[in-house]
Amino acid sequence: MPTVSLCLIAKDEAEFLPGCLQSARGVVQQLIVVDTGSSDGTRALAKVAGAEVFDHPWQDDFAAARNAALAHATGDWILVLDADERLGPQAAEVIRQAIQRGDFDCGLLPLHNAARVDADVAAVIDGSARAGDVVWLPRLLRRTADLRWDGVVHENVARWLVRRGSRVRRVEAPIAHLGAVPEVRELKQKARRNVTLLERRCALEPKDLTARGYLAHELFVAEDRERARRVADEGWALRASSPDHVSLLRLGVTRALLCIERGEADEALATLAEVERVDGPQADVAFLRGHALEAAAEQTHGARRLRLLATAKDTYASAVSFHDRPALERIISGAAGWVAHSRLGALALAAGDAPGALTAFAAALRERPQDLEARLGLVEAQLLAGNIAQAFDGATRLLELRPDGWVLAAACALEAGAIA
Repeated sequence: MPTVSLCLIAKDEAEFLPGCLQSARGVVQQLIVVDTGSSDGTRALAKVAGAEVFDHPWQDDFAAARNAALAHATGDWILVLDADERLGPQAAEVIRQAIQRGDFDCGLLPLHNAARVDADVAAVIDGSARAGDVVWLPRLLRRTADLRWDGVVHENVARWLVRRGSRVRRVEAPIAHLGAVPEVRELKQKARRNVTLLERRCALEPKDLTARGYLAHELFVAEDRERARRVADEGWALRASSPDHVSLLRLGVTRALLCIERGEADEALATLAEVERVDGPQADVAFLRGHALEAAAEQTHGARRLRLLATAKDTYASAVSFHDRPALERIISGAAGWVAHSRLGALALAAGDAPGALTAFAAALRERPQDLEARLGLVEAQLLAGNIAQAFDGATRLLELRPDGWVLAAACALEAGAIA
């Protein structure tokens, strides 16, 4: 039977580490923990769990730390987890079967981000406590002499894959990620750290469009729009001189978002067309194309406006069609799910299509029951359909939303003839 080494890097992960190591125990024969400077008992907990612990002073370089772990691995396969991740209950058996077949070099495992740090692993994986879309990441790797990670942050094995012409396949062994929730990111100051490291990565590799895409997006999320725009535009201008880039997706999506915010719908659409040419059809591209078409429709009227909105509706429907397709990356959370359904609902409302709006908002809420835009939209759709009692009941559950909930409640009262 082929053997598996778990390679993990850690710093001050005492809260998460035991659960991670326990979840992997049924499939790995070697536990490797590379500690980059913990002061909270992480090392002791790792040793109690039976891990081999190695020191690697932090060098502002995640790839270097991961490569240090690889240097100590003896297994035929490398399983990569972070301390704040857990393998799902059936994952060990799936991995055992996959490596027994051995018909691949890189296994893509589905990562499920938890909506709460205390969420049950099973609930995260079945979607009831998941935030965002499932993404497929290279986490089960055949150990070869030339296997290595690249990139000081958002590190990857893309060059190894391309160099070897490695065989890639999906391995249905789910991972629950507990550390992506806002409170953990804030506690560990992950966003600030990532920006600093990405700026360094861009300086070291000025033609790396992937790094520029990550940096532009981190700045966009941090609402530093001026710097995000500068980084995105600089990266976009380097396309022709960076022939060996892996993907334009993150860079192009971030640039398109910035263009839409600035009222540059045509430039956003041109950017998305180039992303699709290079990366192929993507949920993020389809969703943002609909968003850009809506923005363009707001700037015109008459028959052209109606044509733009009809096309936007089609592109949102196209985004939804990606929902069950595996994705290596999803940048806009809900682009293939509840957010796209909510935009379809909004377009139906604007067109006076009550049945269409009810269907779309109900679909969004099946996936994301507490989504506020969908809850508000459903009340408005019920009003449009003449379901006054249902609309009023829904509006009274939204009175904490000021002014939206109160405005909808007043509209319900007015429709019911309760003028006072």
